[in-house]
Amino acid sequence: LYARYRGDDNFDPSEDTAEITIDDGKDTTRSELVLSTASGFPTETIILDAMVHNEEGSDIPNGEIEFWDDTYNDLLETISLDSAGGATYSWEIPESYPEGLISLKAEYQGTSAFTPSEDTEEFTILGRVTPTADMILLPDTITVGDEVHITVNVWSAEIVVIPSGTISFFDED
Repeated sequence: LYARYRGDDNFDPSEDTAEITIDDGKDTTRSELVLSTASGFPTETIILDAMVHNEEGSDIPNGEIEFWDDTYNDLLETISLDSAGGATYSWEIPESYPEGLISLKAEYQGTSAFTPSEDTEEFTILGRVTPTADMILLPDTITVGDEVHITVNVWSAEIVVIPSGTISFFDED
């Protein structure tokens, strides 16, 4: 609000501003987004869990949550809140996503009784890495019928995540 006195022959002009809050009668909400993991590779699935509470911490059991990839402004899904004020979405990371940081957002749309709110979490898209497989044979020289112990280590200097998957053995002859 802005007020201005224009002044007169005896007084200089004067002005002032003041803020006023208009209560629309809606309860203020707080949204919280939790990701099942902080990073992942394209084509992997992660779980996005969203909860909506009022200022006192009580669950908001009605309305909808929109899950967004905020980096690419892509609406992933709209889900109705359950009776506990939550919504869960399983998101498969698109194969086309480049390596890097993105923002995922849960946005509560609000209702006639509750204000909208949102929460954003950062997520790292990991790039594909070609690991190294080292095979060790003990002993490395045998005769027919001898036992051989085979150890294979799969590793990469570029990542700290231990690769998972299947190792197959083949006889080259």
